[in-house]
Amino acid sequence: MGGIARYDLDDGTWSLDGTNPGLILFGLGATVVPEPSSLVMLGLGLTGGLVAVRRSRRHGS
Repeated sequence: MGGIARYDLDDGTWSLDGTNPGLILFGLGATVVPEPSSLVMLGLGLTGGLVAVRRSRRHGS
């Protein structure tokens, strides 16, 4: 018997999903969590964009 064996990185369990005679495929599963540095970069980019828009409106009027 074959199938797709999946290892969950969150709780350390194995599961066999589906069946496929003679073939076993392996996969990893985990919850996606953004890194704090990615969130900081996003915040800085949005802040810089807002500042640029405010400056262009103030000098354009």
